[in-house]
Amino acid sequence: MGAIDLRTEKDYSAEVTYKSLNHEGGMTVTVLEILKNDVQNNTSGKWLYVLLTSPMWVESGEWIEKYHKFLIFLPNDMPCFDFEE
Repeated sequence: MGAIDLRTEKDYSAEVTYKSLNHEGGMTVTVLEILKNDVQNNTSGKWLYVLLTSPMWVESGEWIEKYHKFLIFLPNDMPCFDFEE
């Protein structure tokens, strides 16, 4: 849940390609790699390399199909739910 910046390159300085929508369903991913702890915009969190496991709409209005890989920064205070299919 929450709006997350999605980078298609596995590079911390890469431009944000998409921004997820902040909606009730959140985004479903499989974490491929936990990269490092960091602070972004005065917020502590972790950099994760993830695989999108469900399609979703993004802020630009585009539909992103599942199985795309993204680099994301996940703030420590962002709610996360661990579900198994």
